[in-house]
Amino acid sequence: MNMQTARTGTFADQVRIVERMAHTEKYKDFIQVINRAQGKVPTIILQSQEQMADMKRSCSPGPNGVRSVMTFDKTFNLTDLHVTAAVYKNVALLNSRTMEHPGFFGAFFLHGNSDFRVFTQFFQHIAIEFADSPNPVLGSDEEKAMRNAMAFAFPDAGILTCNRHLRGNCVNYYTDKIGAPHGPKMRLLSTIFGANGLVHLTGEVVFETRLEIAYREMHKTAPEFISYFETHVLGKIRDNLAASQLSHLTDISWPWTNNLAESLNHVLKQTTNWRNLNLPALVEALNDLVHSQSKEIERSLIGRGNLMLQEQFLRFRMTADAWQALPDGKRKKHMSRFTKRIRDANLQVSRGWEGSLLENAPKDKGRKPGQK
Repeated sequence: MNMQTARTGTFADQVRIVERMAHTEKYKDFIQVINRAQGKVPTIILQSQEQMADMKRSCSPGPNGVRSVMTFDKTFNLTDLHVTAAVYKNVALLNSRTMEHPGFFGAFFLHGNSDFRVFTQFFQHIAIEFADSPNPVLGSDEEKAMRNAMAFAFPDAGILTCNRHLRGNCVNYYTDKIGAPHGPKMRLLSTIFGANGLVHLTGEVVFETRLEIAYREMHKTAPEFISYFETHVLGKIRDNLAASQLSHLTDISWPWTNNLAESLNHVLKQTTNWRNLNLPALVEALNDLVHSQSKEIERSLIGRGNLMLQEQFLRFRMTADAWQALPDGKRKKHMSRFTKRIRDANLQVSRGWEGSLLENAPKDKGRKPGQK
């Protein structure tokens, strides 16, 4: 059935259809959880086992210490529910044009409420999958409920805050609440976000010195900004500093931003053709998106497509003729071994460029606050 054209009825009917989809061969590995809590809109967690295995591999430190930040961002206007996606950089692959690790989707959380209890469902689900792995490093914007749920589910993990969001909120607060002239405002903000500011993390001693400089400028320019800075900004920058000192994050650029999540949010919008889909249609679209991700991985194993194997994973490379000759079961087993494999330590390889149910329905229908 094409879910985009099917008659799906009310939100409660749509949830019931997704429940039936979860028991079909096509979706049984993708629709992981449909949860109901008293007084809450139902939540849905979508992710294939291959997705989770690959995210776990990319976001857990390997022998040579490099891993990706697991990043989260909430997207609006895809369906009547919000969609929060977990995204990461696939450390086993490289984009053949940019030679950078490509961004991948790791899991999707569909939710109508956005409070701590609801987000905890999602992060605890991921935490269980990471139970036998070192703690990942997580990143997001400044959404308080989401960040608190991250810390609850991953109490020992590093949690990063997007520098761009921090700066934007500081600019808005300063402009709206203080309204000082532009020149002094920019001088103050440069002590925090400028080239020699706090967010350029170069170690604890330099951080302490730059913090003294920032405080001097605040006392001089806008003493009333100090309270906001200490309540909403300083702790997050300190958390970023702590995470920056983890040796396994050597591929991360600082100051850190969640640009990857926002870039992949654009992919989600393209997937839905910039329309608000009914719930079963969105589940279908996200499942197709995940399958397209899997196909790109498969193509990389035989040297096809825009992605190629990172050199420490070349042992999984096969010729196209050998790949097509394998039985389906052996191809799946090879893919499974690849998505679970941590990159080899100290392996250096030279390579060329080729090579009818009652439900609590969401009132805002997935729209932004205040959106008409």
